[in-house]
Amino acid sequence: MNGLRTRRLGLFLLAFLPAVGYTLVRTNTVPVTGAFVSPPTHVLAVGGAALAALLAALLMVRVAMRENDIRGGLIGVGFLAMAGLLVIHASATPGF
Repeated sequence: MNGLRTRRLGLFLLAFLPAVGYTLVRTNTVPVTGAFVSPPTHVLAVGGAALAALLAALLMVRVAMRENDIRGGLIGVGFLAMAGLLVIHASATPGF
């Protein structure tokens, strides 16, 4: 497999990971009873969202720089701000 094909496959799988998780929870394959009451679970969930926002920001800024497009760069900066706020939210979790 060449690099482009591997990257596309990885992005495809990453895009459908939330849908798979949602389906597993809704069908009770993964039982969830008060999952977000647990502080470590909250930190992991919000931290994962922050990581996804950071990845989106990096990719968006990279493409914007390559294309010399300020609008895409500003959207990337917005994602970066969102990632920062999510990290602050995760670190402020009581009891963790």
